[in-house]
Amino acid sequence: MKASSDRPALPMRRRDFLCWTAVASLAAWGARLTDAASWGAAEPLSIGYVDGSESWDQLELSGRGEEAGTLRVLPATSLPSGDPALAETLVRVGVLGLYPQRPAGTDLPLEAHLDVITTPPSFASGTELQESFHYQAWSLRQESALVVSPRVRFGLWVNRVEGAAVALRVVTPPARGLVGRVERITAASTTGALRTARFTVASEPELPKLVRGVYLLGLTARAFSRPVDLPPTTDPVPVELVSLVLAVEHPVD
Repeated sequence: MKASSDRPALPMRRRDFLCWTAVASLAAWGARLTDAASWGAAEPLSIGYVDGSESWDQLELSGRGEEAGTLRVLPATSLPSGDPALAETLVRVGVLGLYPQRPAGTDLPLEAHLDVITTPPSFASGTELQESFHYQAWSLRQESALVVSPRVRFGLWVNRVEGAAVALRVVTPPARGLVGRVERITAASTTGALRTARFTVASEPELPKLVRGVYLLGLTARAFSRPVDLPPTTDPVPVELVSLVLAVEHPVD
């Protein structure tokens, strides 16, 4: 009988190896998984797309929009189509932090957690896995001080049928102005919302389209239900536009 080490190894393409490496490392890093049952029924996540950002060399918001009306944000659901070239690829995604970069504490929720849901390929059998991977990619928490995750970039597998999904869990205080006060805000006095979205590379009308560029994930329910112009950097940002910035780049080679 031949030793198991004599068996021919299954071939693995580089992008498959990178996909599984990304999924495994991020799943281990994001130990807190989404528990939808504890958050009640999911609501749609309001996502905006910065018009024209597909042509930017650097997918950054900082340093842009010095003049009013230079950055227009469209509802991501209104884009005509996703990019079919992103299907069945490992796409580079960056969580770039908050917009604006330094929002007032009273404009932020008590907590916000971004979970990513992906269905990677099964390179051994050539069929898709039935279960998806969930991992936490970014978080914000206000306790005695504001704690925000640093920027992070990772590879996200985009399934041809399922696309890629995100979930934003937001905890808000019972009323504005409580953040930073001495008294303790109990869990019973807060409100939790689970907002989800599934990006598509096709043209499904009700879904946000996945293309290269910069996206804004609204921390409020209907932040980007219509086109909006971001204010110049010297002007205050309306609380309803406070968002999480996501950059979608080209696939990993």
